[in-house]
Amino acid sequence: MLPGNDEIGVYYRSASTQIQRIDAIRRSTQLAIEKAIRGGRASDFRKGRRIYAEVHFYFICWHAIHERIKLVKLRSGFTLSRIYRKRRLRLCQYSTARDHLEHYLERLPGGREYSKLKWPQDLGNLIGERYSIGGDQWDVSRKSLRELQAIVRDFTVAVAREARARAADSRR
Repeated sequence: MLPGNDEIGVYYRSASTQIQRIDAIRRSTQLAIEKAIRGGRASDFRKGRRIYAEVHFYFICWHAIHERIKLVKLRSGFTLSRIYRKRRLRLCQYSTARDHLEHYLERLPGGREYSKLKWPQDLGNLIGERYSIGGDQWDVSRKSLRELQAIVRDFTVAVAREARARAADSRR
């Protein structure tokens, strides 16, 4: 058993749950906006504020998978170089998104990271299926979940392939 390998599946399933939650909030917020426009009055958007916590946990899932892939790569002795090189940039991008939200106060005016943001006025927005903060954006739709699924699948296949090759070599 490789350390971290089982947890990758747990975090992928959690990411899937988060996308369902994000979609539900997005739909209910859109309905509230349409109702407010039709009725010509303000509507209650408090439920929509929960989207930020749901997006945050989605980014945490991506980051956790990234960290566990690095752990398996490090502890197993497997090279996994091709798969990691191919997927590293995307994993790092979502880890950066998590970092933005984990250290949110540092991105506010007066914080030590504020001046490093591309667009400091962007303190976190959901724009369609993309979440933005500081001028950077990340997909938080089923498309990004499919990409994460492909990363997990490719990684799992690569680990199995290397394990089989190593077992065959040890029998010789």
